[in-house]
Formats: sequence, structure tokens, C-alpha cells
Amino acid sequence: PEPKLHHWADMLAEGVVSDAVVEDVAVFSIDDSATTEIDDAFSVRGLGENTYRIGIHIAAPALAVMRDDVADQHAVSRMSTLYMPGEKVTMLPDHWVEAFSLDEGTTHPVVSIYTTFHTERAPNEAFTEVETCVERIRITENLRHDTPQMQLSVADLEGARVDYPQAQNLKILGQGVQKLSAIRDAVRSKPENNNRADFSYTLDNPAETVPTGEETVTISQRMRGSPVDKIVSEWMIFANVQWACWLRDLRIPALFRTQSHIGVRTSTHAQAHLAMGVPAYMWATSPLRRYADWLNQMQLLAAIRYGVTAPMKAPFQ
Repeated sequence: PEPKLHHWADMLAEGVVSDAVVEDVAVFSIDDSATTEIDDAFSVRGLGENTYRIGIHIAAPALAVMRDDVADQHAVSRMSTLYMPGEKVTMLPDHWVEAFSLDEGTTHPVVSIYTTFHTERAPNEAFTEVETCVERIRITENLRHDTPQMQLSVADLEGARVDYPQAQNLKILGQGVQKLSAIRDAVRSKPENNNRADFSYTLDNPAETVPTGEETVTISQRMRGSPVDKIVSEWMIFANVQWACWLRDLRIPALFRTQSHIGVRTSTHAQAHLAMGVPAYMWATSPLRRYADWLNQMQLLAAIRYGVTAPMKAPFQ
């Protein structure tokens, strides 16, 4: 069925959310050109000298979902978007993706996490006043990291160059990445090794046509750990860690990712992820593409709406 924002309407009536739209600050996403399910976006608001309010905004399909309803059953039966050369099968139907994807020029409700970033402070003191809320935002721009103008080096982000989209905002986010990465490196006692390559496979066939097997395949290599990649990955880790710790403290179960001497596991109880150097971790920033994130967002909405009583009212108890 068409998505209906049941929980948004209830939260609006309860005064938990406002119908105002955040549109006085640039909100932009960073994905590759093939991405059609845009889950996440950023905003940067200056608060004064060397102080910024960083926003991470996540698409909110859980606002239209009740546990075990038709949409939930459909999503859990697929579990994730399926990718293959020249084609993909999305976890959600096209009209659901269109209803929630953070496309340029659209206005959507999102789950946002904000933090105040102090650029001149030491890493452990650089991030204060973390806050989670549900709100409506207007998307200013969809940046594509595989386009020529977005092939940025560390020098581009740290230097005087400003001839690329959202340059000043990306510079601030890049400064935050250095602090966030340093915090995790200190816990692990070593820098993260993220120098592997990703490979992309493109078929030479018109869009929206079914492959026949006769197409030419173009294989391209892209190294992980580019400055733009790290902006996305580190800030998504920040959001996932903060939310995992919040649900842990409220004693709300979720699908947490943990790693100890016995390996990586998925657990309903939050524990440390030693390889990442974080006290708790879960997937919650790709709810249009992965069911674990979809389920975790259902739990997050309960935390936002009910606070300390959420363990008794969350969809999964």
C-alpha cells in the first residue's frame, strides 16, 4: 500500500515533533551516481568562532510501519537491496523509495542526530550536546562522489580551494573526521587499515532494459578511504555509535554489531566492537536498503517518543 505516516501524525499530536521544515541551512547527501535510495544527508550550521552544529539526517520509513504489517513483512522477506552488475532489486517498492529517499529539492521527515563540534578542541572534547529528534527537512543538493568535481584530496579539503560543491561545509565535516578517527585510533592503539579496493561493474546497455548476457562489461577500481569516503563513513559511525549507546542505556533491544576475541556477532544486547574501537555499535543509517537498519529505526522512534518508558512500548521488547 501507499505509505502513510502513522507515527508522525501521532507524534505531531503529542507535541514530540513540529510540522516546521528545516530549510534555512544547506542539507546535502553524498553518494555515487547509481544510488537511487538516498538514506542519509548532512547539514553544517555555524554557531560562532570555531563552533558548528553538525546534523546527520536519516530517511525515516519506520514512521509509516507497524511491526508485522504488510510493509514490514515485505521488507523482512527481502532483508536488503540486492546488487548485481547492470541491475539491482530494491528492498522496498519504487513508490516507497520515492516517498522517503532524500532526493534533491524534496522535503521529507527524517531522524536527525545533532552534535556541537568545536574545531579547536582536543578530539575527546570536540563533540558536545548530542541530540536526536524527528523533523522535516528540505534537501538542497545530492552530491555524487564519482563525478570529476568530487575527486578531492586531503589538500583540497584542508587548503584554500573552494571550487567544488558545498566546499566550506565539506571542509568542516573533514575536520570532524580527523577528530572522530583519532578517538577510535586511541582506543584501538593503532590507525585503521582501510586501503583495500572496491570494484564496480557497469554493463553497456540502455537504462531500464533487462540484460541479455551479450553486453560489454566495464570494470573500474576505486580505492577505499578517500577523503570523501571517510567523511561519510566516520560520521555514519558516529551516528550509529551514539544511537547504539542510547538504546543500551535505555535498555531497549536492537540488532547490535559486536566484536570480541571470538569474532563479529549480531546481538540484541549492546557490547563493544573492538576492531572499530567503539563501546557499542549498530546499523541504523541505511533503512531504505537494509532491514537491520529498518528494525533499529523502529526501536529508535520508540526511544524518541517515549524516553525511559520505551522498553515497555517499543515494537520489539
